[in-house]
Amino acid sequence: MDEKTKHFLQLNLAFLLLSTGGIFAKLMVFPPVFINFARAVVAGTILFFIIFFIKKEKILPKNKKDLFGLLVIGFFMAIHWITVIVAVKISTVAITMLAVGLAPIFTVFIEPLFFRTKLNRFDILLATIAFGGLLMMIPEFSLSNQLTIGAILGAISALALSIRSVISRKYVQKYGASLLMFYQLLVTAIVSLPFIWGGDLGFANFPSWMYLVLLAILGTLFGHTLLVHSFKHFTVSKVTIQSNLITVYAIILAMLVLHEIPHVKTLFGGTVIVAVAIAEAIRHNHMSKKSRLN
Repeated sequence: MDEKTKHFLQLNLAFLLLSTGGIFAKLMVFPPVFINFARAVVAGTILFFIIFFIKKEKILPKNKKDLFGLLVIGFFMAIHWITVIVAVKISTVAITMLAVGLAPIFTVFIEPLFFRTKLNRFDILLATIAFGGLLMMIPEFSLSNQLTIGAILGAISALALSIRSVISRKYVQKYGASLLMFYQLLVTAIVSLPFIWGGDLGFANFPSWMYLVLLAILGTLFGHTLLVHSFKHFTVSKVTIQSNLITVYAIILAMLVLHEIPHVKTLFGGTVIVAVAIAEAIRHNHMSKKSRLN
């Protein structure tokens, strides 16, 4: 297996793992903020052990400027997670992930602001088509129902995810995916901590704890670390355009596990999204071959 295929498969494995987040959150009885806090603590503790004791790498950043950048990335990760979980709780996995799929649209326009690159017309075209697919997948849009609120929160989550991904690209070569993920988990836990107290946390619910551990390890630790690692080999725009596959994976899992059957329009929109992801993958492969020949 060549390196390019390996990186592409790793990216899609990250998408599959990330698609489980909404399923696990929906199955848990814990409040959204507590889920946010607990998944960060569990995954962060495991990652700290791997970085400090196994890899024997330094935890502290090289300077204050980098520390600030890592904290900002963590802040946007916290916003992304809490809005996703709340959206899933009040609406459906499908609607939430459809809205989060707007991230490619945001990234195509945000990335050039950070890296002073020109907007690629074909990326804009693909992002627009993907957006059309997302609109097609939403069965109903009414300002008076929970689906709309879930979609709005999902869109906010998409914006936070896009900003987090773009900033991460500036640091992933310097610090690596594991350390970047550790700081995101650390900040998420700190931001969530003041809001976890009060109310019925459902501590006696054993299945919820099991789902929480699975969410922390699969959807958080492995999924997000693989995603951040992919920024070494793909631009953020390419990753986020292909990340629409997370939506498709999540809807399929929701059908199998939660019995949330999407509207027919949702299935048509999913086909459009898959087509966009495949088109972007083929284009990236073609451009890589062309650059090597030159």
